[in-house]
Amino acid sequence: MLWQSVVGKLWLTILLLVTVVLTVLMVMMLRFTENNSIEEAETRLNSYANMAISTLEGHEELDGTYEYLETISREFSVNLLLVDPQAGVWSTADGREGEQIAAELIQNWSTFDERVIETDSYSLAGSEDEKTEMIILGAPIEAGESEAMIFLYQPLSAIEEAASETRSLIYLSAGIALVLTTI
Repeated sequence: MLWQSVVGKLWLTILLLVTVVLTVLMVMMLRFTENNSIEEAETRLNSYANMAISTLEGHEELDGTYEYLETISREFSVNLLLVDPQAGVWSTADGREGEQIAAELIQNWSTFDERVIETDSYSLAGSEDEKTEMIILGAPIEAGESEAMIFLYQPLSAIEEAASETRSLIYLSAGIALVLTTI
């Protein structure tokens, strides 16, 4: 009976129109939040790199500097890797994970003379089968005549976790809007 009346057809048309508009807006918002999360992570990595580089360039004593860099790493959930031809390789990552990522980064990194941000997959758990998608920033350190390089990297799963919370809020708001439209 409802489908045969003009009111029922108008209600169904409005409901379908609102559903289509909400779906398009939801897809656009999801894309925006995902892109925004990655850009925000790149900006944070840049600021952490600036902080670490200024610390390394400003201090002569490396022991205190390494402790400070470990604090930065823990507080901001970012791993640091320092590659220095004179001092060797130093990493805030534990054990084999740090060694393996250091070897892969040095082997695969595109350029060592400019700041670069890349997204790539690396083995974290010590096996070649399991690769983790990471966002990596590599920046040269100009401390004296040394050609050192600092890498800051963070798994994209941390970024995706924040995006998934935003995604669930968008789904919830779209559901509420759809329910309110039908009432």
